[in-house]
Amino acid sequence: MKPAAGVLGIAPHSGWAAAVVLAGTPAEPRVILRERLELSDARLAGSKQPYHELEGLPLAQAQRQLAHFCTSAGRLAGSALRALLDRAQAAGSSRAPPASSIPPAAAARRSRRSSPRTP
Repeated sequence: MKPAAGVLGIAPHSGWAAAVVLAGTPAEPRVILRERLELSDARLAGSKQPYHELEGLPLAQAQRQLAHFCTSAGRLAGSALRALLDRAQAAGSSRAPPASSIPPAAAARRSRRSSPRTP
């Protein structure tokens, strides 16, 4: 019997994301994991709601701080996703994507910038 393929679903929120890993078949899906991924660093004031935090700052200062928030969030997201996929494989989705397939945060940001926006 072929191992069940894993499917990862993510719903982003302000400073966190809900992540679900499913396995099985469309007729009989199984929830392997359901977790909250933290994407904002509590030690960085304003990182959970950066646009509200930066709203009144001069543009250059706001851009520098936003870049700092993005770098931090990218590191947190990459680390959280790698750990999630490792746990998914251990929990029963032997065909979950390997954690090594997650691109570094900088590459992920570049791919988001180059992808077309949806209305």
